[in-house]
Amino acid sequence: MCEGEKEAYHDDDFWADHDEDCHGDIDNFIDDSDYAEGFKWSCCDELGDNEGCKSTKHKAAVNEVRYPVPVPVSVPESAGRKRKAEKEMERPTYARCRNCERRFDVHDNETKSCLHHPRGVDIDNEGEHWCDWDEDCHGDIWSLRDDPDHADGFMWSCCEGPLDDPGCQKRRHEL
Repeated sequence: MCEGEKEAYHDDDFWADHDEDCHGDIDNFIDDSDYAEGFKWSCCDELGDNEGCKSTKHKAAVNEVRYPVPVPVSVPESAGRKRKAEKEMERPTYARCRNCERRFDVHDNETKSCLHHPRGVDIDNEGEHWCDWDEDCHGDIWSLRDDPDHADGFMWSCCEGPLDDPGCQKRRHEL
């Protein structure tokens, strides 16, 4: 797993128009793909949507992300009840799925919104990647599991698909 963390990137103009009083803290957008250009990985200085660096894949921890309670907005008495109710609604609550590691709205979790592999990774002994590999000389194969240069030497144990396969099972996101 990558030792780096995603950090807000202020060296360009991405956040120039961001008003924290209006939109909230920048860190609330750290997992939102629409804001990936506003973040960089501390380990390799790649943009926030980069999946991996030289040493390993980036992997965010499974965590729950909540937006702060919005500041109450004063609505004139002349506004109808519906408008007042809309203004008082909280922002959606987001979490990271423990299976697919994607961010999702916990109130909008469709039956088949999570695509993932239910089982772990196995060494692909049938392929040609490891045919000349000598563990006494080159080291333990399992230590290379997250190395993108050796991805074709591993497969998903649930479906025997390649590691870049997005998933073989669909279900609801899980916390």
